[in-house]
Amino acid sequence: MVEISVVMARGAGGAQDDDTPLEKLLRDFANLHGAKNEWSEKYGTDYEDDVVMMHTYCWCDEALCKWCGGDEPNFRYKPTGFEVTWYKYIGRDMKHRPISSEEVAEMRKKLF
Repeated sequence: MVEISVVMARGAGGAQDDDTPLEKLLRDFANLHGAKNEWSEKYGTDYEDDVVMMHTYCWCDEALCKWCGGDEPNFRYKPTGFEVTWYKYIGRDMKHRPISSEEVAEMRKKLF
């Protein structure tokens, strides 16, 4: 018998049992504000108000696109300037400054 392993990039299947508090916050926020058919918990969603900005990973590859060029994050919490970028899916190759679980909990209070 041959054993086959399927390896998927982190976040490619949506929510994971071992998601960090930050990943859970991002997925919950995207689900709250995303369209029903866009699989927001996986990709995020496009949303902005006075407190927060979220933008999905961009696939356009246009030279002047501020998301493809890496100039803009996928998520910004405006009161503190906290920013997160990810590659294709929430949880995959995320980059952000260190953040405590208390800071994530405080953001959650303000966003929900």
